[in-house]
Amino acid sequence: MVLNLLGGFLATLIATLTGVLLAFGLDRWKQQIARKQRNLDVLKSIRKELELNQDIADNTSRLVRKLQNRGLHDEADHYIIDLYSTDAWNTAIQEQIKSDLNSSVYYSLQSLYHQIRTTNEITRRLRTETLHPEVGKTENLGNYSHEIYTTTIEYYDQENSETDILGLAIMLHHRAREIEAEIRDLQESIDDQIDRIEQEVPEETSIIAYLRSQSEFIFSLV
Repeated sequence: MVLNLLGGFLATLIATLTGVLLAFGLDRWKQQIARKQRNLDVLKSIRKELELNQDIADNTSRLVRKLQNRGLHDEADHYIIDLYSTDAWNTAIQEQIKSDLNSSVYYSLQSLYHQIRTTNEITRRLRTETLHPEVGKTENLGNYSHEIYTTTIEYYDQENSETDILGLAIMLHHRAREIEAEIRDLQESIDDQIDRIEQEVPEETSIIAYLRSQSEFIFSLV
């Protein structure tokens, strides 16, 4: 009788401890699933945001080219260019998407959005600048000349490690082309990351089946 009581006590103790450990493990598992699902949703939002930014970049290039046509500057005195969107990326940083994203893709996105943020600053300035009164005409700058776009600025050219002079609008045109190219290079990699994370997030039926199997296991110990 004592042995039966002892055996029953041990079985109950083992079942209780096993249940606690399983519950703890299940809670961590559920948290990981929830995090992956949030990051999956954020990554899908980034993909949509990049499609939007690609359209903005294309429209920026078209608008700048159109406004440089001779005669058009007589009809307007300001550029109205859309800012690139960064909402999805800002959310991604808050959600720590880096934990579920390939490091190469993450750093490429980080570099792209840095380019976008600095380009938005140029766009904000361009919105406050009036069109150059001589826009469309040629300006001589020492050994070379170029068509006047907007206010000319001096900036540091990292590629050539020297300062250069460029108009705000044509700089935006160059930036738009660079952003378009970076987005095209990233799109396939982002789709691959989305597919991978989707496979790592179990369906609801799989979760229910797992919970049922663990419950049956615990009750079999009692």
